[in-house]
Amino acid sequence: MNFRQMIICLLTLTLLTSVVFAGSTGKITGTIKDKTTGEPLIGANVILMGTSLGAATDLNGYYVILNVPPGKYTLRASLIGYKKMTIENVSVSVDKTSTVNWIMEDEALELGVEIVIEANKSLVVRDKTSSEVKVSSDAIENMPVNDVSQIITLQAGVVQDRGGAIHIRGGRSSEVAYWVDGVPITDGFGGGQTVAVDQNSISEVQVISGTFNAEYGQATSGVVNQVTKEGNTKFEGGFQLYSGDFVTGRTSLYRNLEKISPLANSNFQVNLSGPVPFTGNNLGFFISSRRSYSDGWLYGRRDYLPQMDTVGVTPVNGLVVPRKNGDGEIVPMNNQEQWFWQSKLIWNVDATKGMKLNFSFIGNQRKSNSYDHVAQLSPNSLNPDGDYRNINRGFLYILGWNHAIDAFSFYNLSVSLNDSYNHSSLYGDGSEKNGPNGGPDARYLPANDQQVGSGSYTFLRAGTQNNIYYRTNKIWLLKGEYTIQYGQQHLIKAGLQSTFNNITNHNIGLSTNKDANGKYYQFVPALTDPGNDYYERKPYEISSFLQDKIEFDYVIINLGLRVDYFNSNSRVLADVRDPDINRPKRTEMLTKTLEERKAIWYKDSEPELTFSPRMGIAYPISETGVLHFSFGQFTKFPDLVYLFANPEFKRSEQTTINGPYGNANLKSEKTTSYEFGIQQEFGDYLYFEGSIFYKDIRDWVSVSAPIKMYGDIDKYTQYINKDYANAKGIVLNARGSLSKETSYSVSYTYMTADGVNSNPQQEMDAITGNASPVKILIPLDWDVRHNLNINLVYNPDPVSISLISRFATGFPYTPSFPGTSRQGSSVLQDPARNSRTRPYTLTFDLFSDYRFEVFGQNMTVFCKVFNLFDRANEFEIFTDTGRAGSTNSPSAEEIAGLFNPNRPTSIQDFLKHPEWYSSPREIQLGLSYNF
Repeated sequence: MNFRQMIICLLTLTLLTSVVFAGSTGKITGTIKDKTTGEPLIGANVILMGTSLGAATDLNGYYVILNVPPGKYTLRASLIGYKKMTIENVSVSVDKTSTVNWIMEDEALELGVEIVIEANKSLVVRDKTSSEVKVSSDAIENMPVNDVSQIITLQAGVVQDRGGAIHIRGGRSSEVAYWVDGVPITDGFGGGQTVAVDQNSISEVQVISGTFNAEYGQATSGVVNQVTKEGNTKFEGGFQLYSGDFVTGRTSLYRNLEKISPLANSNFQVNLSGPVPFTGNNLGFFISSRRSYSDGWLYGRRDYLPQMDTVGVTPVNGLVVPRKNGDGEIVPMNNQEQWFWQSKLIWNVDATKGMKLNFSFIGNQRKSNSYDHVAQLSPNSLNPDGDYRNINRGFLYILGWNHAIDAFSFYNLSVSLNDSYNHSSLYGDGSEKNGPNGGPDARYLPANDQQVGSGSYTFLRAGTQNNIYYRTNKIWLLKGEYTIQYGQQHLIKAGLQSTFNNITNHNIGLSTNKDANGKYYQFVPALTDPGNDYYERKPYEISSFLQDKIEFDYVIINLGLRVDYFNSNSRVLADVRDPDINRPKRTEMLTKTLEERKAIWYKDSEPELTFSPRMGIAYPISETGVLHFSFGQFTKFPDLVYLFANPEFKRSEQTTINGPYGNANLKSEKTTSYEFGIQQEFGDYLYFEGSIFYKDIRDWVSVSAPIKMYGDIDKYTQYINKDYANAKGIVLNARGSLSKETSYSVSYTYMTADGVNSNPQQEMDAITGNASPVKILIPLDWDVRHNLNINLVYNPDPVSISLISRFATGFPYTPSFPGTSRQGSSVLQDPARNSRTRPYTLTFDLFSDYRFEVFGQNMTVFCKVFNLFDRANEFEIFTDTGRAGSTNSPSAEEIAGLFNPNRPTSIQDFLKHPEWYSSPREIQLGLSYNF
């Protein structure tokens, strides 16, 4: 199938169907009947108070209100000759149907009387066909969390690895799709989000961990859908500020935490929303800004500067002991500063015709320092100024048009720009990569001129990290949506989405040379050198889907088909045995010019078209119980880093095996997922939900066997689709009320995640280490078998207390046995990868607040305590003992032999790793004001 046929196929599917690529609204439906006769009432009006949304009943007394943002609403029904009725606290969630039925009374005897009742608070969701959790803004306000990722990790089936990446139901972290207000914000380069959203600006967070509908693409493990707040017809606003510090008794492990600085960790957030003056309530706005800063909990002492004091160098027993030239100041080493910005304008162009124009801006910037224990940067580190600074910045702009054609259909059109920037270097923000006079920043120090090592088990005392990296990506997205309620049973969605990427990636490893005077200097390698990897690429994708939600009283069915087209818009090698166009292996190519080689060296990459059918069935077995089954095939284009790594195939002549090189012909990774679940409510005291799932994962990106170049000496590897994995488990959730003031929620997950490789680098390490390929499934690096979360809330107005407890078994690791015999019958086989488990983790977080009024204004004082009991959870360990605080290597005898009186720190200090533990207890005190 050629490109033209693929486009025609996608457009045809779009014209025959409809879209909402990530839901950001729900619907309200129901019937209105006469209390005396039970007959349906025709022409009754139902409106959502405070909005322009509403509907009238048809001949069957049926009504439907589409395109309702998530939240709680007050509904009012009216009909001439009947008492008005108001139902309060009607909850609406993304992609879900809220059913509100009415029984209206004759008004003849009591004129002007209005009936006010409370909405049904049943927790059973009749139309839920897969596992998902929705967290409202009200719930977020009463949780001990500071960002959205903490909300996500509280959900069943979610694991956060040591690096902070999120895994859902056993998949790689890049398999999770992130959306905000109907627009994807997934970082397609390597996973995660291109822009972070402040949790105070969120109306609802939806975490889908089951077999999600066809409207969601480029995800094979889960979807995180965030819907932000918007202004309404009255002014609202407020601010929140808090500050605090880490308070721990483990001061022998953590430097500088014996002191308490109330302003070490600070936060300020302000928001305002409402109608724009003089617009007749037709133009609403929401604006928010937040700044947070934390010193972190890992500190160093500046005893040495990057520039070594060569006058004071004293060689002692092979160790180089330079003289201290620093100021001895205590320096934070994992500190970070974040800014969040958000604004939204909604213009009701014509409320009577349902025409609405909206513009949104979401921005985030994070500056942080990297912590590196070995490279001078532990809490006992003696040169905290020599490691990377990181800048991550993202801006999202959305312009959307919404038009309700009639009471039963509407469409959306939107265009968005997602502009992200990532940078890591020691000095500057990336612009210094060529430095003054064409060279790098003069503060970068060559290893040949500045001693960077100081013997074994000793911190580095001079030198700099000499790598510069930056990446930008501008993602333009065009999307059309159409939704129609066809009869009472069918809610049909479909449409077309086009995504265009513009990626610039630059990775520089500074090189060292010597001038005529014998002095070493740093320089940026030529673009033909492997140490200077620069490229620009413009991949694009087109997606379409058809989704039909069929709703009967006895069954709800979600049927969908998704079509995705992807073109890496790049090149691949014409001859795989001669990769580097600047250093050809074929002798006949040496006589050709570079331009002549370019004409024959590469060929265009091949596009890919995938089809993904999805199905979910919910079967209500009673008013308080629902069974569901779902099945789906999911595809995801590989991370772009694997497609474009070293796209010019530059090779180093000093390396026998080069690579792995990118592969612009990589195909989609594929997952087939099954789930069976049940919901059951037992009065007001218990809601139970359970599910079992299985995932079959194929074509994960891995690394090829070495490919021989001409001459049969040099080889290289390339990324290919090869690895297999599977995940299966049981998920149990329960929540309810113990009393009017006390509620609880409990989630438990048992899960296994097994595969060949957790990431492609493991395969590359096996190749370069001449290890045998893995022939069996082994636990993946994020395979956490048991995970239990408990949340208790006590809310005797005006006080509320929330306690969250999290328990998890440890991550797997590969044990080592130093010092064991390797001779005769005592020879030990290398232990299997990930055959042991780290210690379990247990954490308690507390949130409490007190609400009061000052001059009629709402004020709240609150306290957040993270790691309440200051438990030292061990995330990283010594592989010979399985613990973070003890090791048998080096032995006591070796330590005695390595002793040197001029060593600035002891070997025991070097073996102390505070970064291997969870962060210590943190206490935050704050104040918020809302009007």
